[in-house]
Amino acid sequence: MISVRCSPSRSITLILVLAGSSGCLRTVQAWPPPLTPGTAVRVHFATPRLVVYQSGRVQDSVADARELQGLVVALRGDTLVLRVKSDRARNADESREAERETTILLDQSTTVTRTEIDGWKFSYALLAGSVLIFAALVLSGG
Repeated sequence: MISVRCSPSRSITLILVLAGSSGCLRTVQAWPPPLTPGTAVRVHFATPRLVVYQSGRVQDSVADARELQGLVVALRGDTLVLRVKSDRARNADESREAERETTILLDQSTTVTRTEIDGWKFSYALLAGSVLIFAALVLSGG
């Protein structure tokens, strides 16, 4: 029989990576600008909207879309061009294939957010991780 065991320092490292990666992120308001191309954003509509997708000459639409997730292609004034990776509609059957572009008029009922690393939390997590790894090494005799 093969026994699989993790050393204490590896277990602690794994726990720190998992806890640190989830706890060091924060969601921030991304609009009003700047929104640079390539930024991953989440667009939430206060009231569901009809979203029209364009792919070459082909158009498709999703009724009652409440939220879109994707990458910013461009921002021109109050108009956002978004490469949508997923959409959430009232009716799940309305969702379409991923990676389509749409143009969204940004107004007061639209919230655009992005996720970023919180520098202070990340620094504290790094410090705490270093202390725990040091303690594990000292306790294990290594």
